[in-house]
This record gives sequence, structure tokens and C-alpha cells, in this order.
Amino acid sequence: MRANREVSRRNITDSNRFDALEDHQTDENIQIPIPPPLPPPLPPPLPPQLPPPLAPHLHLSAGQDVSSIALPNYRRCANTSRRCIFDGCQQSAGHLVPTLIKSALLFHNKLYVPRCARICENHLHSNEWELLLDNSSLTNTFTALEIENLLDSKNVENVIDFENIDLMPNHVCHYWTGRTTQEFIELHNSIPIQSVVPKNSKSALAMLLIKYRTGDSDARISSFFRIAKSTLQYKMNLVRNCLTDHFVPLHLGVSHISHQEIVARNTTIPEKLFGNPHSDASDRWAIVQCDGTYLDVQKSSNYKYQKKTYSLHKYHNLTKPFLVVCCDGHIIDVFGPFAATQTDAEIMNYLVSSSGGLFQYFRQNDVFILDRGFRDSVSNLEALGYKVHKPETKDEGETQLSTLQANKSRCVTLCRWVVEVVNGRFKRDYKLFRNVFINLASAHMMEDFRIAAALINKFHKVIENPENADQIVQIATSRLNLPNYLGQFIQEYNLNRRRVLQLLFARIDANLPELNRFPRLDMNELKLISLGPYQMKQARSYYGEHIRERDIYNNNNINNNNIFISNQSPYLEIQFKYC
Repeated sequence: MRANREVSRRNITDSNRFDALEDHQTDENIQIPIPPPLPPPLPPPLPPQLPPPLAPHLHLSAGQDVSSIALPNYRRCANTSRRCIFDGCQQSAGHLVPTLIKSALLFHNKLYVPRCARICENHLHSNEWELLLDNSSLTNTFTALEIENLLDSKNVENVIDFENIDLMPNHVCHYWTGRTTQEFIELHNSIPIQSVVPKNSKSALAMLLIKYRTGDSDARISSFFRIAKSTLQYKMNLVRNCLTDHFVPLHLGVSHISHQEIVARNTTIPEKLFGNPHSDASDRWAIVQCDGTYLDVQKSSNYKYQKKTYSLHKYHNLTKPFLVVCCDGHIIDVFGPFAATQTDAEIMNYLVSSSGGLFQYFRQNDVFILDRGFRDSVSNLEALGYKVHKPETKDEGETQLSTLQANKSRCVTLCRWVVEVVNGRFKRDYKLFRNVFINLASAHMMEDFRIAAALINKFHKVIENPENADQIVQIATSRLNLPNYLGQFIQEYNLNRRRVLQLLFARIDANLPELNRFPRLDMNELKLISLGPYQMKQARSYYGEHIRERDIYNNNNINNNNIFISNQSPYLEIQFKYC
């Protein structure tokens, strides 16, 4: 029964399925229109673009362009190619600042040098880059392009590889070591340093030279070479001992130069003023100059050392190296260190009485050019047969030097400036000697000073004769015994009294036609009048002293022209009329 009902249900369902199929076939003949496609949807609107926010510590000053940003911790030089980046330099700036030096200034001093900045020849090789930090033209505002260049400078390839120093530019090697690449290689090959430092011997030599040149701390130099501080100090000690044993004896000390070589280094002016230039070469006198210099040292808890190193003249602790120099600047020897309480005369007397070979080396009649500080040692030197020349001192009861004494003193200063120049080379070329030596470093202070002296003798140019040396000697000798006519004239007419000066002299206008007679002299003529370029270099300071109070330079003219004695001295009229 149940099966019959299921069969009848299926039959009814199948019949209904065929009816739906027929209805579907009928609907297929109807044509239904197709609607057009819809357009694509529009993109959503973009939000307005806002400028990037400034960092919390960056603020725009009033009136500052939005395109420039002030960085308080960084400074930059003027972005100009018309002049040198050093303040007050009037020389032509034709050189770009080397990229490595730019990176060093940025890394050590946070000072950015723009791409267009130029530098002159003198400042490029003077190694006085710290003076840039005092420039009045420095600013802390940067453009977007300058900030990009500042960031790109960090990606500059490091070219400081002393083991491949042949590939290093000369100016880079000179900046760090004070020597060119060829001089560095020559120094390295002249000593057996590879037996002392078998690995990276050139880098070890560079460590000590950089220490002398820059005066930087051991911690900074060790980070530069990426080694430990103790390793740096160990290598520098090895190189220092090697230079002291093998390099210094060849270029410093009495044994490195003969008496005839010292004579050959006599320059024209001291030779003709104090020597015997017309004698045979074997009989000519050696002319040397002596002077002491200073090296600052740290205070010490050793009371005896503290008392000996404290200078009542300089008001700080120091020691004194003592130099003996030829007329052309070649250093014969360096002695010391001596106590700060010892004078130059006491040091000279000690050297005379000591058993060293210095004064056994010189001959009779050799000439010593000294300063007034050696006056207490003159008798000891003259007792040994040497000739001593120093600036004169005032006679007892006198207020000033006589004319002859002043002229003799000028002859000494014409020659003695050489030893002062040599003293300046140490602290100019090797900044280590500008610093204060700590007590630990004082143990090898004189070794470093003697090595620096040997380097100066080896690589530095000697002082040459000026072009007008013969003319200077002729003028100096001809005027040595010449009376001071102007001084006598002023004393005779009592013109040095203030009331007389007010009555006789009156200020004149620079536009007066009489001033057209004032002589016009070129630089060579001025050098002959002043017997050298020193007074010419001081002229700007003299002028500044005159205009300091009133901002004008006063010229006075005497009202009574009949008082001139122009028949005796035309030069007197010029000196007296225009003062």
C-alpha cells in the first residue's frame, strides 16, 4: 500500500517538471533590451598635503625663510667663492677646501664648509683650521641643499690608509702628519721601524706624527685608528724610541754637523756685520744664536718639582728647552729641560762649565748673538775667546740708550730674529707643544721636542738671504756712527716741551696742496728705510693705535718754516714737518 502511494507521488512530480520546461522554452523567444554599462566610480578625494613638522628643537626665527632651517648645534661658513673663508684675508682664494678636511671639521667641530667655499694658498697649508671657529661670518641656518650635502658627507669614502700611503693625496697626508707622502715614505725608510713594529709600521709612524701635529688626546687618536688606547700608547713608545736612536742623531746634535758646515750657513747680514767675510773659508768664524723657549707642564704634588717648574714671570708651571741655532735657522742642538727658575744666563753658564762637547766644539773668535737676558754670562763666554753681541743696556743714571748704543742694538736685532722664528716653528707646526704636558707625558717631553727639532732640520726650508741684503748692510754700517741730528735739534730748541709743541704745531687738512710734495715710496724703498719688512707688517697696528680715540689720523705742521735747517738735512725737514 505504502509503495503504491510513493509511485503515484513521483508520477505527479514528473508531469509538473515537463510543464515548467515547456514554459521556459516559450520565454526564450522574448527580446529583452540590455541596459548600457555604468560608468566607473570616482576615486575618493585626497587629503590636503601638509608640510612636515619641524623637530621640537628647530624653530624658525622671525623673518626667516621657510626654505632654511636653523640647527643650533651646527655652524657653516659663508657660501661664497669671492674670498677666502678666513676672516680678514685679502689674498686671492683660488682653492677649494679638500673634502677630507671638510669631513674632519664636520666630525670634530660640527662645522660645515659649503661646496662653493674657497680658501687661499697660505691658509690651505697653515694647519690653523681652529681659527675658523672664531669667524664672525659663521651662521647656523642651512638650506635644504646644504643639509643634503651635510648628510652626504658622511658617505665619503675614507681615504686615510697609511699602509697604502702612495695612493693618499699630498694635502691629506700633510694635514694629518705635517709631511707630504714622499717625505713620509723617506722618513719611514730611513729608520728600522719594521723590525720594531713588524705589522702596520707606517700606521704606527703616522700615530706619533699625528700626535705631534694635532695635539689630540690619545683617546681620540685611538678611535681614529680603531684600536685600543693602550695599544696606541704602546706603539707610539716603540716609534719614539726608534726615532730617538736612529733618526735624531743624524739630524740633531753636535756630532751631526761640522764647524765648516756651520760657517757655510752664515747668512749675508750677520756675516758682514759681525763676521770676517774676507778671510779664507777655513779661518772664518762660526756665527750662532742661542735662546730658550717654554713648554707648559701640569702642576705636581711633588713639592720640589712644583717649585722648580713654577715661573714667577709667566705665572704658571713650565720647563725650558734651550736652542743653539745657525744663522739660516738650522738647529745645532737642543738642551734641557731646565727649571723655570733658571735664567738664560744661568743656563749658558751651566753649559759652559759642564763637561759636554758643545763649547769644546767651537773655536776661538766664534760669534754668539744673544739677547739682554744673557748679560751675566758674557764674561764667561769672552773668557773662552768667543765674541758676544747683544743689545746694549742703559748706562747708570741714564733714562735711555745713547745714539751709538741704540744703533748697535739695532744691528743685533737685524740678525737675532732667526732664533725667534725657529722657536715659533715648534708650536706652529706641532700643536702638541702648545698644550699643557700632563705629569705622565712629561717623562718623554724632551724626547718629543728633540724629535720635532730633527724633523724641522730634515724637512723645513732654511732661511735665505733677502734680495736687498747687501743694501741693508751698507745702510746699517754707514749710519752706525751717524749722530742723531733730529734729537740734537729738538734738544737745542727745547721742542720736546708740551707748551712749545702746542704753540708751534697745528693740525693740517689732508686736502692742502702742500701735501702733494709728500714723497711716494714703493714697498722696496720702505723696506730699505726700516731695514727689513718687520715695521711694514706693524704699520697697520701703528695706524690703528693713532685712530683709536678720534677715528682720524692727525698730521701736524709747524707754523714757522724758518726754523728748518734744510741745508744740513733734507730728510730732517720731512721727519719734522710730517709727524
